[in-house]
Amino acid sequence: MKHLFHSFGGIVLVTAFLHSGAGQSNAQENDTAGAVPLVSPSALESVASPAKVGGGAMISGATSTNFSDSAAFPGKTALDDPGSHDPRLRVPVDEAGKVTAPKLSKIDLDADLDYDGTFDNTAPAGQGVHEFVPPGLELGVGELSRLLIRFKTYERDFPGTLVFGLEVTGVNREASSGVFEGGETAISGRLRVWRDAARTELLLDSGDPSKRRFEWTYDSAQRSGGIPRTIYVEGVEVSPQFEGDLRLLVVASHVPDGGNGSESSPLYQSAFDHLLITVRTEPIAKEFINNNVEKVWSMVDAPGASSADGATEKPSATPAPRE
Repeated sequence: MKHLFHSFGGIVLVTAFLHSGAGQSNAQENDTAGAVPLVSPSALESVASPAKVGGGAMISGATSTNFSDSAAFPGKTALDDPGSHDPRLRVPVDEAGKVTAPKLSKIDLDADLDYDGTFDNTAPAGQGVHEFVPPGLELGVGELSRLLIRFKTYERDFPGTLVFGLEVTGVNREASSGVFEGGETAISGRLRVWRDAARTELLLDSGDPSKRRFEWTYDSAQRSGGIPRTIYVEGVEVSPQFEGDLRLLVVASHVPDGGNGSESSPLYQSAFDHLLITVRTEPIAKEFINNNVEKVWSMVDAPGASSADGATEKPSATPAPRE
């Protein structure tokens, strides 16, 4: 198995990290500068699965606060920089580059990326770049992993509404946009997201176009605003070509009165986080420090035959295991 932080046929991956403080932003002078280049075939080799043979543009009047904007890796696509490319997530700025809208909420999506059976928000292996550089979270087919959502608002009363969205997208690492032609996702892996460990409430299914987004409306009368603190992601079908070919995105977007949520709000910044996921044939090896007492990891009743039959639906070539 080739790893992202090694040399690949003469290509050495260098990942750079930049940090910008609150209130600091760099507005781009025009809409055409800094376009995302096409992904080269040689670069794709570093994120290709063993089964395979063989910097985002800023927008004038908006900037991004996404940490992944400065994390470079071969095969990177626009979907890996949602803060730069998703119009809902752009931070409004004036002509001088000053942010013009305050933050309304904060959100964090965490997974057990060091595979020790617990969540540690300070563990280097479980945070930051490991969340959005392939392979991301690695799941076996029929394996279930608990994810944590940390969410809070800075204001209790505000005009308009706050919508919390949970989205899954297949990532085409052969295209700079990351999008499959015609919306086709057959060449990516498949996952499902559940509200509970018993898999009785299905939220998302990457293989079903009608179940790729689920949303809640923030309710200040409920604990955590009615936003779930935990969700469960299940590996369903193997990622056949590339590592990190599935992206789970959480977004808290302010929608002004009369707005539709398709663009960023002029009143408040959106909050978001995302996680790349790779589905493998079998679960990778883990070293639990607590005998998995928190039940972060489990197998479904019928490994390899994951089915949503009986679940309550709310409206709204094979790689080897990692070495």
